Amino acid sequence: MDKQAISENIMLFLKSEFPDQDVELTESIDLLEDWFIDSLWLIELVMYLEKEFKIKISRADVNDKNLKNVGTLTELVLSRLP
Repeated sequence: MDKQAISENIMLFLKSEFPDQDVELTESIDLLEDWFIDSLWLIELVMYLEKEFKIKISRADVNDKNLKNVGTLTELVLSRLP
């Protein structure tokens, strides 16, 4: 799976889970600040990424740098793919 497909997949998931946001979702929008994802949804997101892309995300990877936006999430997924 290429970078664009991963990014689109993540964006579709986020849009389906958070349909009524006042801010348009882009690859660079801050998910914690502007998209209003809270800590419970971060866990859901990590579980989704692990299941969807068949990867493992360590506890150390769950941080504001990796989960900042769709772009950083995409890079995290790419770095974990075999």
